Order: sequence, then structure tokens, then C-alpha cells
Amino acid sequence: MHMGFEEKFRNILEKHPDWSSLVCFKTTLMKHKLKSRSLLKRKFLQLVDPSDYDPKDRQQVRELLQDLYNT
Repeated sequence: MHMGFEEKFRNILEKHPDWSSLVCFKTTLMKHKLKSRSLLKRKFLQLVDPSDYDPKDRQQVRELLQDLYNT
């Protein structure tokens, strides 16, 4: 059975409770590419806890993740 991005994210989060949701998101992104940059943005907003990064850095964090998405 094929696991989707969100399920893979939740599995990583469960296996590594000491990791932030941001680190789990990045790890999931490295293993499971999303179909579009807009989907990456939606999943980021849906899954990553805002307390895992400074709100003023949100755009920069998303840009770094998008760069990772493009590699």
C-alpha cells in the first residue's frame, strides 16, 4: 500500500517525538516529493506547528523548503 505525504509525516513524527514538526516535515519532503509548490505550501501550513519557528521567519523557512523541493 502506498502511503501519502501526510501519513509518512505522521509516522516520522511518531518515531521521533523529540524532533520538531518542522524537522519531520523536511525529512518527509526529502523522502516523498509533493506534486507542486502550492501543495508544499498547503501541507506546510497544515502540518508544521507554528511554534517550531519564529513567525517572522515563516516565508524564509518556506522558501528553503521549496528549494529542497526543487532539488
